[in-house]
Amino acid sequence: MVFPPDAFGFTATAAWVGWSLVSLALALAGGLALMLRVNRPLRALATAAQDIGAGKTPAALPEKGPSEIRTLSRAFNTMSDALKEQESNRAVLLAGVSHDLRTPLSRLRLALEMSSRTPRPECPRKA
Repeated sequence: MVFPPDAFGFTATAAWVGWSLVSLALALAGGLALMLRVNRPLRALATAAQDIGAGKTPAALPEKGPSEIRTLSRAFNTMSDALKEQESNRAVLLAGVSHDLRTPLSRLRLALEMSSRTPRPECPRKA
């Protein structure tokens, strides 16, 4: 089926303007979709980085989006896990140091208390 050019009452200029506007709208919609696809994971990454800066442990970031964003999210998750492990190791180390310091200090305190209560034996003096 072929329509003559003037069958719909549009001039060639009006048709070109109409198709140009439709193409522009589709291009803007596609650009918006791409922008959201890239910016959403970056926004989540920025929020997680702020949480780490505040001393919180964020949940693992989803590894989706463009390949660069996936690589960045994977590296951030690895860093977050390493920081969590270091914090756990630091807590265990501090608990161990506290215990190791308390034991000798308690012995020393007990020895001092015992020495003040019992008379000291006289040491023979050399002449």
